[in-house]
Amino acid sequence: MNLRVLKGSVAVLASIAIAFGAVGCSGKPSKDAVKAGIIKMMKEQGESSYDDNKLNEYVVCLVDGSYDKVSANTLQKLADGKADSEASAADEDSKVIGEATQECTAKLSGKES
Repeated sequence: MNLRVLKGSVAVLASIAIAFGAVGCSGKPSKDAVKAGIIKMMKEQGESSYDDNKLNEYVVCLVDGSYDKVSANTLQKLADGKADSEASAADEDSKVIGEATQECTAKLSGKES
């Protein structure tokens, strides 16, 4: 799997997260809902050519590494599969997603330290 393309896709996800911090949300969506929303967005952005198992493995890693650290609002937007390229995530949410992206990329490329 082309990890550079995945990094670019996750950068879009991270940029989404901050702008939605002010949007009301009654609680966190399930991890499965967030995973499904991220996969939907990634496929819409051209990730459909990649092996579904690898894409799923990457998204599972990403969600597991960030779910408990990001706001419910950000998680809901990700679960809804809504991306806004002009949106920017809350600084802390963006940072958490970025760190999870780096860890998952390293893990899946076999360069985990």
